[in-house]
Amino acid sequence: MATLADILFQMGEHEQALKVIDEAIAFADSVRKAVHLIDKALMLIRLKQSQKALALIAQAEKYAPDYYRLHLAKGEYFLSVNDMEKAALAAASGEKYSSNEFEKTELLMLESKIKAAAADWQNAQTLQKKASVF
Repeated sequence: MATLADILFQMGEHEQALKVIDEAIAFADSVRKAVHLIDKALMLIRLKQSQKALALIAQAEKYAPDYYRLHLAKGEYFLSVNDMEKAALAAASGEKYSSNEFEKTELLMLESKIKAAAADWQNAQTLQKKASVF
C-alpha cells in the first residue's frame, strides 16, 4: 500500500514527500520509525543523495535490523555507489528476512538491477523473468 509520501514522490512532489515522511518519523514508534527512515532513504537514493540515505539506513538499523527492507535499502545504496559486491550481499541478507512472495520479488528485482549494472545481462534477464511471474 502506498503512503501519501510515496504518492507525492511518484507525482514529482519530492520536497513535499520528504516533509510528509519527516512528520511520520517524528511521531512514529520505533518499528514504524524504521519503516519511515527506510522509505526516506530509498527516496533520497532515487534523488541521487546517497550519503544522506546511508545515514538514515544506519538509524533504521538500530530499530529493525531484521527487517527485509533495511537490507533492500542497503542494496540500493551500494548499487547507487557502484559497489556491486556489497549490494549483492545486502540483497542476499534481505532474503533471510523476507516472509512473502512480494518481499522476495522486491529482492529479486534488486538482484536483477545489480546483475545488470555488473554487465551480467543473462543472469539479470533470468531474475527479471522469475520476478515477473509474481
